[in-house]
Amino acid sequence: MSWLAIGTGRRTVLPVRSGAAGSDQLVTIGSIVAEAAFTAEPGVPQTLLHLERTAGWHRGFRMSLSAAGELYVEHQQSRELTGAKVRISRPDRDAALRITYSWDAPGRRGLLTVENLDTGQRDQSRFADPQPWPMDDIAALAGAGAECETDAALSLLAVADEVVAVGLPSGLAAGTWIDTAAGPRQVQDLERGDLVRTAERGFQPVRHILSRDLPAAGHFAPIQLHAPFFGLRQDLLAARDHRVLIEGADAEYLFGADAVLVEARHLAVVSPGGWSHAEPVVRYVQVILDEHACISAGGTWVESLYLGRSAQRPLQLGACGLSAVPPDLLPQHRRIASPKLESYEAVVLVSALCA
Repeated sequence: MSWLAIGTGRRTVLPVRSGAAGSDQLVTIGSIVAEAAFTAEPGVPQTLLHLERTAGWHRGFRMSLSAAGELYVEHQQSRELTGAKVRISRPDRDAALRITYSWDAPGRRGLLTVENLDTGQRDQSRFADPQPWPMDDIAALAGAGAECETDAALSLLAVADEVVAVGLPSGLAAGTWIDTAAGPRQVQDLERGDLVRTAERGFQPVRHILSRDLPAAGHFAPIQLHAPFFGLRQDLLAARDHRVLIEGADAEYLFGADAVLVEARHLAVVSPGGWSHAEPVVRYVQVILDEHACISAGGTWVESLYLGRSAQRPLQLGACGLSAVPPDLLPQHRRIASPKLESYEAVVLVSALCA
């Protein structure tokens, strides 16, 4: 998969490659990924994105949130109109949403997904007969032209040339050092059968490695935790939703557990410092073990990928991009390694750690 364009709603991070826009090239399979702040104010609709082009022939694309809590997408090319909508689990407070509009024109199927990035709630709707996208329309959508209007709430707009997996945590950034029985290895170099050090069961074999290239922008942008916080020997770069194991008296006193799992985004307050990434795309890697566990990464513990019962749910596997993985490489995880904290609980813990 490659990303054709990436923007933040205010600036272009990855422009459409030179020579592609204005050509007759059609993107027959792809995805538009948008992130936006949802306002919980009742009765106020939001038009997140509106593309209108009339040169040569009429094309239009609109993405909007209704006051009733439905997301509508309309894609028009001349007299052809494709519509998709999904009713979202309306948040009772302002929230960050990720919207993924995916199309497979040859397969005549599409998928519209809305993820609440604060709660993890995911709502989906399938639709039929999506239309392919001309490359010059993608360039206009990404900001190369003046025909696209975006709402101020929009913080990410990216276009890929494949159906983007949804609902799968991003993982650790490539370059992260993992402690193995043969010594430290970078996470992207791990292979099936390698023994990695875990907090719960000593050295355990790797069942499978997943890697994805994602925009280094919006909520996909990684969080950098700085050494020596959390016992780190070197800085750790991870997705904002990747969980780190926090041990100690604060965890036991507040939550009655020797250790708890906390998303990296909450821990950045404890480990201050900026992050800069020159490339528009970051490679994330996930480690799958036979049992969910915390693995040693640069001196701290981070979780492996938790699958739960996903291996028994083909539709869920397909949406999150795991359907192509051989079934014998997808274990069923019966339990999570340590209690995971909700956002409000993580705030309490971080306040104690900073006290």
